[in-house]
Amino acid sequence: MKFLTPTLLATLPLIHATHSFVHTRRQTAPTTTPWSLSELKIRVPNHREGTYPWSTFTASITDPNTYNLNNSVTVSPSTGVNCFAKFLDLSSADEGPWGRSWACEDDGKGEGHWEMRISKTDSGYRVVFTHVAANFDKAALRGWSRKFEGAVDLVVGSNLKVSCAGEGTCGYWLARTPVEVVGREV
Repeated sequence: MKFLTPTLLATLPLIHATHSFVHTRRQTAPTTTPWSLSELKIRVPNHREGTYPWSTFTASITDPNTYNLNNSVTVSPSTGVNCFAKFLDLSSADEGPWGRSWACEDDGKGEGHWEMRISKTDSGYRVVFTHVAANFDKAALRGWSRKFEGAVDLVVGSNLKVSCAGEGTCGYWLARTPVEVVGREV
């Protein structure tokens, strides 16, 4: 038991560092400034033999907020983060984008990550954006993060326009831009 005590004591800082990186504060207040969805495009092919088979869902979102992760660590705003989903069939439960998270490109700052989830609703689609604002100090082996989510409901004829070509390919896009998305800490 005597040799175990120093071993356990030596691992406590590592356990604490891991815990502080994973731990996030929970609150329900919205972010200071809403996020801005500046672009959203959906392309659905005609699915004829010999044509390009992939449907695509593209979104560009910006979070203008600076987040305080602890007393001395902040994360700057994320600008122009691009999210992209590529799948076989928008109307199919098995081949569509449903039930999975799609990673977004980061803005090159290395201060966290974004993802997008798409689901069907009775009247259209719901897109949930998740922003994990994070910073990791390699020298101290310590990290901090806060997780935020914001959703937008897309309804054709309301905030989503559609146009289909004669051969059956359809495109959807936002009726007005930008669309405000209220992020909340989760």
